[in-house]
Amino acid sequence: MMFTYEAVDRAGATVRGEVLAASEDEALRQLQSRELMPVRLAPRAAAAAASLRNRARAPDATQAALLVRELATLLGGGVPLAEAIEGLAHAHRDDGAGPPLERMNSALRGGTAFAAALRDSGLPLPGYVVQLAEAGELTGRLAQSLTRAADQMDYEAGVRADMKSALIYPVILVASGIVATLPVFLFVVPKFATLIKNPRANIPDFSRWVIETGVFLRDHQMWLGLGGAALVAAAVVLLGTAENRRRLADAALGLPLIGTWLREVDTARWTSMLATLLEARVPLIRALELARGTAQLSGTRNALALAADDVKGGQRLADALESHGAMTTLGASTVRVGERSGELARMLQTVATIHQNQGRLRMKRFLAVLEPAAILIIGGVVAMIMVSIVLAITSLSNLTL
Repeated sequence: MMFTYEAVDRAGATVRGEVLAASEDEALRQLQSRELMPVRLAPRAAAAAASLRNRARAPDATQAALLVRELATLLGGGVPLAEAIEGLAHAHRDDGAGPPLERMNSALRGGTAFAAALRDSGLPLPGYVVQLAEAGELTGRLAQSLTRAADQMDYEAGVRADMKSALIYPVILVASGIVATLPVFLFVVPKFATLIKNPRANIPDFSRWVIETGVFLRDHQMWLGLGGAALVAAAVVLLGTAENRRRLADAALGLPLIGTWLREVDTARWTSMLATLLEARVPLIRALELARGTAQLSGTRNALALAADDVKGGQRLADALESHGAMTTLGASTVRVGERSGELARMLQTVATIHQNQGRLRMKRFLAVLEPAAILIIGGVVAMIMVSIVLAITSLSNLTL
């Protein structure tokens, strides 16, 4: 049987090839006799199938966060770094995380620093994960730093999930309203088109407008459907990039409730990130730069950039954040207490928790108002249609009399 293998030689270089053996144990013995340490060994057919699966399922952000947490757990349990990476690579050899972990394993055995190997692995990791890993290597607290990185990744995933779940309900309400009213316009209202063709009928302008709208929708429903599908496709494409999502969030800042909620969520995100980085002993200026990268709103990103410049000039963090509007007066006061007491990271995490809770409360209020508002709008549209038809029929009856 032919086996494909990937191994590391005595110099730390990665070697790939094939070996003919009766069993996997015999193949391992052959590789060990060549002074090769196997990283991956599989029958040629199985290796090809695994390769196809790896290409089909590249690791996503959720899987990357899970890998970071698994590695932190192994390191916290006393497993050496090289053995932990090798074990994870073997455990994930048949899924999309296998190749990145194998690249990390090869790089580590070649003498590369862990942070650099993590950065070049190809895993979809935010920039702060590499920075936390580097800080953990320097301080000897790599397991704790990776745990904080996994916690932050889980937190950001939770924020994204909250935003998606918050948007699902309004989308369902809007879609329900369209489904409820569009068939009336397409199939009911056009039946009364003969009323507006009567030259002697004194039909109110309001009724005439509603009936003509229904006739127009019926006559052009194919083009309207294609146009609606094109708009949906364009929205999906546009929202697929982070820059366009940021622009949409900036545009929504002026909306009641939604704008305040976006600010709360954004503040909670970057303050939590800043707290995590400072707790891992990342320098303040570098931590501010990385936290700025997690902010969604352009105004917040600009304010944090200006605040970082002020901190470089010797100004206190709380004063710099408050002066540029990156943080409320209450939040700045909390940060100021942290600076004086030496508990800056903990106070920043407190600010993040406060804004996170306030954001969730505001979203609950928004959804509580949205449901009755949507029902009233849908009911109002249906009532408008019915009233316009009744008025048209009544005007025709008066003409007959």
